Amino acid sequence: MVYLPRLFADFCQHFDGKLSLRMTSTSEWTDLIMKFFAEQAAKMKMPVFYDYMLVDQIWRGEHQEIVFALEHEHKGADVNDLLNKEVAHLIDLRAQAKVGIFYPNLGDEKTLVNNISSRISYRALYVPIPNERYMFILGFTTRKMGHPAILFKAYFFDDHGKPTDLQEFTIRQA
Repeated sequence: MVYLPRLFADFCQHFDGKLSLRMTSTSEWTDLIMKFFAEQAAKMKMPVFYDYMLVDQIWRGEHQEIVFALEHEHKGADVNDLLNKEVAHLIDLRAQAKVGIFYPNLGDEKTLVNNISSRISYRALYVPIPNERYMFILGFTTRKMGHPAILFKAYFFDDHGKPTDLQEFTIRQA
């Protein structure tokens, strides 16, 4: 079983001082994110698959069930694009734990979070998948003690779209 709050803490600890918005390409950033999650899967002895049904990464369990799905979008995508593509892909896929990592504009945070919640809720009415859990990590540029930093906010939702937790962690940029 994937414990999402622990995964968020490990994510932030791992990347503290290692990510930089000055990285030359979004693929370099994405590769680092994918590698981190693949390493977490390896610790749990779960095989990793990439680009499965338009989702960036999945982990399979002992009986080939999907236990984890990851969608990462580094580009500052439009909120509607995130909702209609990346978030929709996660919601539509059957998996126990689902994670989306996005970097919206700060002014779009509330709109994005409210829409994620309502979309999960709507799907749960018509196609319930009991016990699935969601974590959406939103990254924002900021400063920490005068140095460039990234504020990560992890929003957690249950299988009905109800918010269950919010955690924040600020990491230093490389």
